[in-house]
Amino acid sequence: MLLDSLMDIRTYGDVVENGVYSIKQDNPGIRHRVLVPYISHIVYLITPSIGTWNMVNFSLLVVNSVFTSLSALLILKMSYKFTNKLDFSLAASLIFLLNFNVVNLYLVGSVDGGYGFFFLLLIYCMHSNDWKLLPLIAIAGCLTKEVFLPVGSSFILGWLIYEFYEDKRVNKYHLGIFIVFMATGLASIMFMNSYVTQTIYLPWEHLTSRTYWYTEFNFSTFLTQLVKFIFTLGWLIAIAAFSLKYIPKKIVFSTLIAGLSAVFLGFWLNVGGADYARFINIPAALVISLGSGISLIRVLQKSISK
Repeated sequence: MLLDSLMDIRTYGDVVENGVYSIKQDNPGIRHRVLVPYISHIVYLITPSIGTWNMVNFSLLVVNSVFTSLSALLILKMSYKFTNKLDFSLAASLIFLLNFNVVNLYLVGSVDGGYGFFFLLLIYCMHSNDWKLLPLIAIAGCLTKEVFLPVGSSFILGWLIYEFYEDKRVNKYHLGIFIVFMATGLASIMFMNSYVTQTIYLPWEHLTSRTYWYTEFNFSTFLTQLVKFIFTLGWLIAIAAFSLKYIPKKIVFSTLIAGLSAVFLGFWLNVGGADYARFINIPAALVISLGSGISLIRVLQKSISK
């Protein structure tokens, strides 16, 4: 019997080996997550067999490693742009690569590596005022993982709210891009589902077709999940909190809104503590990595100077 937690990975593996039409129609939650496994499918087709290696897993590893490396470079670039300090920037990039969620989720047969990269690219383009690229990022991000649409939209909404707070007016251009972002993301998910299954499918149908709620509160289970969250991500959030002032407030606020959106989705889907860390880590990767990097470097500098 295959564990439920491995069902998604098996589906991605089927796409790598056989293409998108290998996705089962009774698996509505992931049949539009085709970008990473299909790129891996191309790698699988052009790479010669390497002895006893599993070429499906190898192809996924190659693609996820590329996306993870690009994510580390984006964090390095944005961190240096914010702080103008190479030690802070290098520490942020290193902490990102050593993050539990990156090591255990980005580089396995999943799609989190691509999802994380496109979210960082979203932040980079917004901060660089290249908003015209956001609809294209919406398409790529939603074809990587459908949760990119609500969480990414929440980040943009947080950005617009902070802009309104600063300027006391609505930026109509940014608001228009925000609407196009949501429309293109939604259309890409619906199109891919229709392409695979030949039927019309609405993304929220998957959320309303199953029961996710716990029947009763269990303190022991709650405590266990809380400990898992703290060990996987909570301690980094605590360290990063001491250095948030060095990060643009607009990004911190938008990350908070996106993080709350991820928490709500996690609550709705009834995920565990480690999964909450997984949900939050991707939209908050930049803030957590840079904030904790700055905090640790400053502590190290003070220790050396004594």
